[in-house]
Amino acid sequence: MDQYCDGKSKKPGTKSRRCRCSATMLTMLLFVITNSVSVLLSSGAGAFLLRRYKPDSVRLWAWDDSAALLDDLNATHRFQDDLERYMEYKPGGECPSDEALAHQLMRNGCDPLPRRRCRPPSPARYVQPAPLPKSLWTIPPDTTVVWDAYRCKNYSCLAHGGGEFDLRGREKGRWMRDDGALTYSIDGVLAARPNGTVRIGLDIGGGCGPGAARMRERGVTVVTTTSMNSGGPSGSLIASRGLVPVHVSPAHRLPFFDGTLDIVHWTPELGSRPPPVTDVSLEFAVFDIYRVMRPGGLLWLDHFVFSGEQLSATTDRVGFRRVRWNTGKKLVSALLEKPMT
Repeated sequence: MDQYCDGKSKKPGTKSRRCRCSATMLTMLLFVITNSVSVLLSSGAGAFLLRRYKPDSVRLWAWDDSAALLDDLNATHRFQDDLERYMEYKPGGECPSDEALAHQLMRNGCDPLPRRRCRPPSPARYVQPAPLPKSLWTIPPDTTVVWDAYRCKNYSCLAHGGGEFDLRGREKGRWMRDDGALTYSIDGVLAARPNGTVRIGLDIGGGCGPGAARMRERGVTVVTTTSMNSGGPSGSLIASRGLVPVHVSPAHRLPFFDGTLDIVHWTPELGSRPPPVTDVSLEFAVFDIYRVMRPGGLLWLDHFVFSGEQLSATTDRVGFRRVRWNTGKKLVSALLEKPMT
C-alpha cells in the first residue's frame, strides 16, 4: 500500500500522505459548504446546518435543485474502498492487473487517478508497429497488447462483430461520401475552409480512430479521445495506427489551450454504452469546445442523438453559427462555425 485518499497508511510506521486524486472534488465540496453556510446563516436558518449526518454521506439543505451535485459529492465517499484497493500495490514492482477497477473509479468521478510507483506489464514478444501510412489501416499483431483485462484475447475476436476494431470493414468506408442528409464526407467538411487552413483538431467519441486516420491522409493532425478501454484496447490500437489517443472522460475539461483547434468532430454514439447527454452536460461540453476552438474553427456534429430543437438552442446560445444543418429521426448532423469576432 502506497497512499490513500484519507491520508492514512495501513502499514505501521509508514508516513501518511494525502491522495491527490480527489483534490478537485474536495475543492468543490469546500466551496459548496462555505457558500451553504453563508446562505443559511444570512437567512436565519443556520440551525439546519448543525443537523447530524452519516459520515458516509454529505447533506446540504441550501437548494432544492442540488440533487445531482449531492450525488457527485457523496460518490467520493462511496468509492473510498475501491480507491484504497487501487493504491494497494508494491512500490517499485509490477502494477496489479486491475484495469477494470481503474475504469470503475474513473466512471465514479476519480479522474484523473493518482499516480503510482509501479510498472505496467509489458506484452510478451512485442512487435514494432507498421510504418506510416500502412499502419493507418493495418491491424497490429496481437503481441502488442496485454490481454488479461479483456474478454477477447486477440484482435480477430474483437473484429468479429464488425465494430470499431474491424479496420477492414465498415470503419474504412466511413465519411468517404456525402448523402446530402445526415452523412457528411470529410472532403466536404474540409472544403468549408480554404485549402490547408484546417491543420489540427479533435475527434470526440472517435472509436478506434477511423476519422483521425482519414484526416491524417489529408494532412490534418487529429487527436482521438477515448473514455475507457472497456470493450478492448482501443487506446493501444489507435497508437499502433500512428495516431494520438487521449483519455478524456465525459465530464473532463478538454486538455487543450484556448483558441487552438481548427476542427472538432463529435460522434457521441461511437464507443461502448456512453452515458446519456443531458441538457446541462451538453451545454458544459459545447462551451468547452467553443473555448478550445480558434475563431473560424469548425464543429462537426455527426449523427448526434439529441433533440434538434434543444441542440439548436444550445449551440445558438453558446455562439456558434450554422454552416450546415440536417435532421433525421432523433438524429442531427451539423457543421457549425465559431465566429471570427
